[in-house]
Amino acid sequence: MTFVIRSDVPLPVSTRTPRGSKYPIAHLEVGECFLVPASELPSKGASSLRAAVGQYKKSSGSTAKFAIRTIVEDGSVGVWRVE
Repeated sequence: MTFVIRSDVPLPVSTRTPRGSKYPIAHLEVGECFLVPASELPSKGASSLRAAVGQYKKSSGSTAKFAIRTIVEDGSVGVWRVE
C-alpha cells in the first residue's frame, strides 16, 4: 500500500472537550486543603492525587505548590496548597 502526502486537507476541529479534574485543586487558596476519604481513593491511592495535581499545574501553567499527605488515623489523603 502506498500513501499520498497531501497539503490541501485542513485539520478538522477537535470534538473533544476538556474533562477537568474531579478534585477542587483549582479552588484551593494558600493554607486550604481537601481530604479524600480512604473509601473514595482510586486504586493507586495518593499517587493518583499527585498525578492530578501535576496535570493541573501543567495544563493551567500554575506555579502554586501543593503537599499531599496520608492521614494515618483513617487512611484518607489530603491535598494542601502551601504556596
